[in-house]
Amino acid sequence: MSATAPAAPLVLDHSLRVALLGGELVANRLRARPRSRLILPTGHTPLGLYGVLRAHALDGSLPTRNATLLQLDEYLGLGPADERSYRAYLRRELHGVRFGCLQGLDGSTSDPEAEGARYQALLDAAPIDLAVLGLGRDGHVAFDEPGSPIGAGVRRVRLHPTTRADAAGDFGGLERVPEEALTVGLGVRLKEGSVTGVSPHPASKKAPATRDAARRFFFIKHPISKKRHNNPHCAL
Repeated sequence: MSATAPAAPLVLDHSLRVALLGGELVANRLRARPRSRLILPTGHTPLGLYGVLRAHALDGSLPTRNATLLQLDEYLGLGPADERSYRAYLRRELHGVRFGCLQGLDGSTSDPEAEGARYQALLDAAPIDLAVLGLGRDGHVAFDEPGSPIGAGVRRVRLHPTTRADAAGDFGGLERVPEEALTVGLGVRLKEGSVTGVSPHPASKKAPATRDAARRFFFIKHPISKKRHNNPHCAL
């Protein structure tokens, strides 16, 4: 166990400030390391972050041409062309932001285990310079649900009912939300200072999970807490 406590959480009083800070953290890392390997989140929480990145790309202040973006997770059954897929989400939110390389997960694969192994090899090729992780209502990051092993790699997972319920609006009903997904595991190899957790306004339905992650040095229920425990440079 690490003897070093993780960095104290930075609490902001508005979701817009969270988004702006997250976007600036990504932009500054790219300016410092133009060949960065990044993992960025999907969902509703980071939409403002992507707005910041698009603005910097528009004014020419975002050096992404030599950087690599790696997808964090994907619903099984959804191919890259499906507008409900997270690959399509990244295309939309990063419109005008030209990464040198975008590595994605194929949710339409007929062999999820082989797809996971392929993607794990891409992750293992070099450490990740910055991973920005959104926090779910039950404390999950990516599709690593509570109880996920800290050393897990890319794998097929069954989605928690809470996670599926939260996605129902994006799919037009709970019955249309996939039951399984591919996700990057908590064991991804990271450089120092490479993890940033992003959570929305404290009054949101994600507040209990956010408080648990922020207040407890190691709370085994929540994956983000495990990540903070194992990486003292993780910021929340």
